[in-house]
Amino acid sequence: VNMNASEGIILLLLNAYPQAAFVEMKDGRLLVEICLEKKASDDLMREICKVRVRVDGLLPLGVVLTKRSSDDIVLAVLEADPEAAGKRFSTNCDECILPLHIANEDEHSEEVKEALRHAYPDAEKENPFETTHQLHKLLENESSDPVCGDVEDLIKMHPEAVGKRGRDGRLPLHIAIDRIASVSVTWV
Repeated sequence: VNMNASEGIILLLLNAYPQAAFVEMKDGRLLVEICLEKKASDDLMREICKVRVRVDGLLPLGVVLTKRSSDDIVLAVLEADPEAAGKRFSTNCDECILPLHIANEDEHSEEVKEALRHAYPDAEKENPFETTHQLHKLLENESSDPVCGDVEDLIKMHPEAVGKRGRDGRLPLHIAIDRIASVSVTWV
């Protein structure tokens, strides 16, 4: 590994707390962005991009995509972990959407989208909102009050849905709590 002393210290700290690589600094930038800007060694950049831990539910690829990092950063993280292109994620702790779908929504470059397609060719065939469940849809429907009997029926038919986060990262309980102030629940 070819690094200067400062980079060696960064690597020691990174090994002790890998999540820090993808936690925003005070100015909103990520370590990977700063190191790229300061022309850190390729060895240090590779080590940063190898971090596989989840940070606020996101793999590093998810972090750099949702943060709209530069193409260089996104492609470096993808190259370090190409399997991440097939892993679903959201802005919270459960997986919901594929990296290609985020790249499409956030208007990343064609180069990034093509690299994601190449790393996970099935991404375009998959439903971007696969884990958004009927229970979420019922609770999120602002045009009508959810009926407890309907909610109960969905829970009985799909008990796993109670523990799944929707596209926005919320659990059904979170959605229901958000509605308390504005919607009354009808007991049947």
